[in-house]
Amino acid sequence: MDKFSIEGPEGDAEVSSTVANRRTSRRTNLAQPALIRPADPKLQEEVRATVNLSTDGLYFTTTAEHYSVGMQVEVVYPYRSGEPFPFARTVVGEVVRLDRHSNKYWGVAVKIQTE
Repeated sequence: MDKFSIEGPEGDAEVSSTVANRRTSRRTNLAQPALIRPADPKLQEEVRATVNLSTDGLYFTTTAEHYSVGMQVEVVYPYRSGEPFPFARTVVGEVVRLDRHSNKYWGVAVKIQTE
């Protein structure tokens, strides 16, 4: 399995080519504010900037440690408190990968579920 490095806002991370090959659409490096709301109401929602987006997934970094592979989340992006953006999307997704960065941040990959 080959590995390559990507640079994110919180430092470099290694991604295996196997992970990259599972992607079905091209990712765009785009920082969009997103509201991440875990399906479990006991877990806190948070607003984070995306690192990249595609039509079927997104990736963000966080210091929260309550995310786990298989967890269901609702994501609203782009997001701002108060008056919502007229073109904001609300999607349901599943956490499919967690990356531990070299500092206190976690990278979280979410696959958007289609109807």
